[in-house]
Amino acid sequence: MAAYIASPMSLRPPTFASRPGFLDLFSGLALPFRAARLLARSRTLRRLCWISAAVALLAIAVVVLALIYGVEPGFVALWPRPPETLRRYAWEALRAAVLGVGFVLGVLTLPTLALVPLEDPLSEAAEAALGIPPPEHTRYVRSVAVGLGHTLSRLAFLWFGQFVLLGMLLVPPLAPGWAVVSTLWTALWLAAEYCAIPITRRLQPFSAVRALLWRRRWLCLGFGLALWVLFWVPLLNLAFVPVAIVSGTLLNAGVRAAEA
Repeated sequence: MAAYIASPMSLRPPTFASRPGFLDLFSGLALPFRAARLLARSRTLRRLCWISAAVALLAIAVVVLALIYGVEPGFVALWPRPPETLRRYAWEALRAAVLGVGFVLGVLTLPTLALVPLEDPLSEAAEAALGIPPPEHTRYVRSVAVGLGHTLSRLAFLWFGQFVLLGMLLVPPLAPGWAVVSTLWTALWLAAEYCAIPITRRLQPFSAVRALLWRRRWLCLGFGLALWVLFWVPLLNLAFVPVAIVSGTLLNAGVRAAEA
């Protein structure tokens, strides 16, 4: 491979402590802001961000239509609205939870799958802006295939966990804790999903992602929680996937630098 020369305008990777600790949580929370700065500095990243936003908007529209014309009528047909006041309140709560979880899972699933071909270009452009040379002997098609396989596995894990946690709503003492546990589960999944992309580009196994999550758990938890908050901000969430990919690339670059 030809020698790679970093641009003098390249930004530096984030600086993390060499020894992991609780304060890493705040470094993880700051990663999307660093990613936004990188997106603003790179013309290539901005172009890819606009393309990603258009694809994400189309995918979100498909999810909403599926919920309106598919999931909600199916729920009502399976369990008609009861006339009794107490049971009706429980019915409304469960209906709202099913639609809410369906929206979250749908918006996390369909845009993620639709944008898999753009993951490598976004991560590569982010690393180029940081002055990081591309991995040797990487093939785009093979990398996309590996990334798609990993993404499908992680999505199946996310769906399984959320459906198991949905059972907490049926147990009154556990119901208040459902939102907290569900949010933490999704945040950890988000961290795993977007930390994995630079690792997948180097054709490393998913065990490398699990090792990173365990080794820098506070950093990854903060990163996942920051993405979870971004997910709910109107308009900004159209750039969710590009910001998440660039943030995951920053996290990997910072960890590699800290542990070198």
